[in-house]
Amino acid sequence: MSRRARVVVALWPWLLSALICAPLLAPGYVLSYDMVWVPNLTAQADTWGWGTALPRVVPSDLLVAIFDEVVPGQLLQKLVLVGALGLAGAGAARLCRERGAVAALAVASLYVWNPFVAERLLLGHWPLLVGYAALPWILVAGRRLRAGEWPAWSALTLGLAVSAVSAVGGVLGVLVALTSQAGGDAASRGRRLGLVAGVGVAVNAPWLVAGLAFPGGATTDSAAVDRFGAESEGWLGHIGAVLSLGGVWNSQVVPDSRDTPIALLGLITVGVVVIVGWRLWLATEHREAAAFLGLAGLGVAIALAGWATPDAVGWLVAHGPGLGLIRDGTRFVALLAVPAAIAFGLAAAAIADRLRSPLASFAAVLAVIWPLALLPDLAWGGAGELEPVAYPDSWYDTRDAISGLNYDGDLLVLPFSSYRAPDWNGGRPVLDPAGRFFGVDTVINDDLVVSGQLIEGEDAHAAAVESALADSDGADLAANLGRLGIGAVVVATDAGPAGADLAGLDQVNATEDLDLYTVPGPIASPPEPSTSRVVAIALAWILAGATTLAAIGDLVRRRLRRGARADAPVP
Repeated sequence: MSRRARVVVALWPWLLSALICAPLLAPGYVLSYDMVWVPNLTAQADTWGWGTALPRVVPSDLLVAIFDEVVPGQLLQKLVLVGALGLAGAGAARLCRERGAVAALAVASLYVWNPFVAERLLLGHWPLLVGYAALPWILVAGRRLRAGEWPAWSALTLGLAVSAVSAVGGVLGVLVALTSQAGGDAASRGRRLGLVAGVGVAVNAPWLVAGLAFPGGATTDSAAVDRFGAESEGWLGHIGAVLSLGGVWNSQVVPDSRDTPIALLGLITVGVVVIVGWRLWLATEHREAAAFLGLAGLGVAIALAGWATPDAVGWLVAHGPGLGLIRDGTRFVALLAVPAAIAFGLAAAAIADRLRSPLASFAAVLAVIWPLALLPDLAWGGAGELEPVAYPDSWYDTRDAISGLNYDGDLLVLPFSSYRAPDWNGGRPVLDPAGRFFGVDTVINDDLVVSGQLIEGEDAHAAAVESALADSDGADLAANLGRLGIGAVVVATDAGPAGADLAGLDQVNATEDLDLYTVPGPIASPPEPSTSRVVAIALAWILAGATTLAAIGDLVRRRLRRGARADAPVP
């Protein structure tokens, strides 16, 4: 590969990221569904994993809370979004770099520019996208480890740690790492698999231990499976949607182009090229290609299971601790994206090599830009669906008022619903930012209403508060809230009526769209986690942190040693 080609390959993933994220770089915060960023996130009980809510924000929220002490929150969000997509493409290109520039460019295009990325970005699943970005790098390090380069363990560990920013991402990372060890020296395979498994458990320990230690077990409502199952998209049907790296349950985040014949054309053309590329891959790296074919099959099976067998999957998530990870099974489509992108790149390079100029050049350019042509509405923040906004002054005023109060207990936010669609966010739905914005332990309703059906949450404390709101009013409500450890209440008036009679509370502050109350009378202590639970989760954080820091230290040490050797005078 020429120097010019190397420069183009290096820049291409970042150009793709810029095409997607350019409008997101304006001042403000991008708030969409589960993507909630606030200025100066504060670590709370739920952030560590020992609060009353199921630890879905472990470890992502703690990492944000740490880094936004150094980098302002809105800048940190932009760095994460641009960096995740750029590094995803760079890692994908690295997987096929030795096959030439066409292969590297094509694999980067398909891995970055696809329905999975579009739908998860619009749905606000930034931790999952960070994990998605780590998968190619995990495979790069895994290949080196398989080749006998044992120092590659540090790069592999760092990749697994990055993938573990979300629970599903951590699982995906471990599966890719284990699959990467197919082939190689059979005598060392057991040792390599043991290392991968051990490191994988260590870096995923925070969410894993927090979930298993959750009171009552980390199970979820079986009704969720039917609502979170794969959905048909346009002419593709359920199976076609998943095979083309889509199928998300929320139709509101599906790009419009997926409901046109273009999506079917994409499934056919990309599918044919991927099949050709997989045959080439099998011919050169049979064990690796066969192993990733199996991994892709696993991802597709999990993605379709909630639609095909909702009762069976519903039973699993309701009875198996931690199996709630598969209720939104289309997140596992990422296991198909990695090998499909590799196969696409290999085939694109082979086709271009076999054609004579100028057909070769035309075929190469077409392969590289074809994923973009099939999904044009991923560009520019999902065709303008995403844009930064500023929190109203009322939110800052209310936060200052809360910090000036001398009250006991937790904060309660009303209306008691999980999602909002405020006018100041352009009417876009977003998970209530109050739980993060106000910097204090906050009780948020974790029930969900999807397509008109209630999916019960797992937070017993929130359920008790919801019952008090429904069954009492006035002075009785104040007494019941105090008994449940609620010391203050914020009412978001722009989100609808409070849904409760607050006559028994004392109003202490009012702004254009937020009212602040305190609960009079004695306030009981909010639910406290058991000492054993806190200790177990704390040890898990220490294990994950120590493992990650050891890997970073080893990488730095090796880089410094390499630099010292390069600078040493030649005798």
